[in-house]
Amino acid sequence: MDFTGACQGTAACLASTDGVVSAGDYQERFTLMSAIKPFLLLHVLETYGAAQVDAWVDDRPSAEPYYSLEQLMADGGRPRNAMINSGAMVLASKLAGGDPAAQMESFLAWLSAFCPEAHITLHPEALAELTEPDADITNQMIAMVLRRTRQIDDHHAAFEAYFRLCCLQGSVRDIALLGLALARSSSIYRSRVIHTMSHSGLYEATPQWMAATSLPAKSGVSGVVFALFPNGSCLAACDPLLDDGGNPVLPQRLLRAVSDSGLLN
Repeated sequence: MDFTGACQGTAACLASTDGVVSAGDYQERFTLMSAIKPFLLLHVLETYGAAQVDAWVDDRPSAEPYYSLEQLMADGGRPRNAMINSGAMVLASKLAGGDPAAQMESFLAWLSAFCPEAHITLHPEALAELTEPDADITNQMIAMVLRRTRQIDDHHAAFEAYFRLCCLQGSVRDIALLGLALARSSSIYRSRVIHTMSHSGLYEATPQWMAATSLPAKSGVSGVVFALFPNGSCLAACDPLLDDGGNPVLPQRLLRAVSDSGLLN
């Protein structure tokens, strides 16, 4: 996918309690896009509790693409899970703050405390591009459906809050460190987030991914995917080539090869 903030190179990073090992263009910074969604879910769970989050968003697999307006409408405006756009948009609208910019800052403050080693900032050019009036009609329509079904209060604000989080940027190393923090988290909601990744982290392709690897993972259309391994480590990889489902091709192959090797069991 060609947009400002997508990764341009190929890189990988393994983060574990023994240290961090990186290869390729690992210093390149790019937008996290949907790779931020597990951390948004964890933050909102810790803020409001599981019962309230369950009242806003379901936790069941999605049979359609992450941007599917048809599925949202068929479900009466209720998002299937927090890993697709509609679910993350609802959760982003619930962040503390008086406007989308303040909501992003409150989330960044939490993220910095959650993983101090990761350096995550806003990519302003990507945000400006993706929030132009005619840039993303599908997600604007998703926001309007959510407003019409009273899942959110203000579709303009929810749309911007969501894309401010998607346009947060970091390196593949930062993403691996975030994944390691999730894998090692003492949060009572850690297992809930990992469970959601296990059925929806790669959208409708997740069942095939889990059958092949058994690795909870999350991808982003900027070209990144990270996976949590049985030994508690996180491997993140990036490359700009995406498959039809919006998941990066080479990173999936790398993670699957490492999984098949058993080196991180």
